[in-house]
Amino acid sequence: MWLMLGGCLPESATLVVEDRHNFEFSSSVYAAQINIIAQEDALVDWSGLQVDMLGNTIDGVVEKISVLLFPRLGTEEVLFGLSNETLRQSDLSGYVEYWPEEEEFSAPLTDFSMQGTYVNPEEHLLADNGSYLLTFSSSPNVTHSMAFFHPAVDVSNNFIEIKSESASVDYEIDLVNVEPIVVPDAQRWLMDWGELTQSGTDRPLNLNQLDRIQILGTQSSLEEVELEFLRMESLAEQLYEANILGRQSIPLLELKDPLGASIEDFDPSLQWIVALRCSTCVNPAPLFVGVLIQE
Repeated sequence: MWLMLGGCLPESATLVVEDRHNFEFSSSVYAAQINIIAQEDALVDWSGLQVDMLGNTIDGVVEKISVLLFPRLGTEEVLFGLSNETLRQSDLSGYVEYWPEEEEFSAPLTDFSMQGTYVNPEEHLLADNGSYLLTFSSSPNVTHSMAFFHPAVDVSNNFIEIKSESASVDYEIDLVNVEPIVVPDAQRWLMDWGELTQSGTDRPLNLNQLDRIQILGTQSSLEEVELEFLRMESLAEQLYEANILGRQSIPLLELKDPLGASIEDFDPSLQWIVALRCSTCVNPAPLFVGVLIQE
């Protein structure tokens, strides 16, 4: 009987993802600001970072720490750019990073480098030189926390302490009122997002930023997903993922769950959601989130 039904289904179907299917999202990012002595080394300590800016426990696991220098932007402008995806490469004038050893929770800024060039405090940590942003991340480029530091001449501090409360994200979201993506009956599906032009924040979307797709099935309602949106993976009964860097479509069979299984059907008892992510973006929200419903 099942073989007969399967044989009656169309062999394949394409799910075309368009701007009208995207969620509506706005957010504001908070990051602590710490003054340090200009032109002197400072110690970065993240031993107190146990919870990320989304409220998830990270147990102090930080794989990479980066410093980004925005010479022409104030901190509020940088935070606005992070929240609204308006920052550009041209806004940066400097970047260094540090890869901690296991069980290492502090490092001086002079240990940070890029392509063999290390931070020289007398040259690189100048007062009134712009906004220095520290970010703390782990694979695959998940940003856990962030903070600004400001070299200044009228301070005596050379300690940059990062805590769980050093960064946070507030947001508003609408998933309930977006037009769903209809999933027709088929033996297999191709998802195509090449027509997307805008992110959920109503900003122009660069398709080359997208590097990961997630499809999750949850027993939660859309209203419940909205409440836990930035941690929606924790609501998933089923979660399938794949790398999509440089692509504009993917056969859904390429998505795998943690055990390596593919999507074979969409359980009608679950609410299904698709997210297209940019793992190198500091803002943790996906650039596209849509609701899947069966035809």
